[in-house]
Amino acid sequence: MELRNTHGDEFYKAVSLVTAEVKRRFDQDSMKTAALRENVLIKEANKEQIVDTDSLHLPLYFDKTRLEIQLKMIGDLCSDCPKTVKDIATTMPKLHPQTRALFKEVHQTQT
Repeated sequence: MELRNTHGDEFYKAVSLVTAEVKRRFDQDSMKTAALRENVLIKEANKEQIVDTDSLHLPLYFDKTRLEIQLKMIGDLCSDCPKTVKDIATTMPKLHPQTRALFKEVHQTQT
């Protein structure tokens, strides 16, 4: 019985340590920015929100005006409402190369 409790205690300590580490890894500014960008992309594709591109923490060289236009157009690309960035990412390669080139800024926000 004593041996079993020791292993159980060690197991729960290990699980607690792993949980804390995962939370720490995902609680970083860069992860928050990436999540924000993904949410904006999904919401725009579903025509749920108008984006304030300043909140996306984009590099200064980024053409925010073009990005806003592209985000408004992206919802028309998907026949169903995309639920994830993966849904959008699987649609983009299927587009004609010239059409895909219109979404340069959208693509750059996800890289």
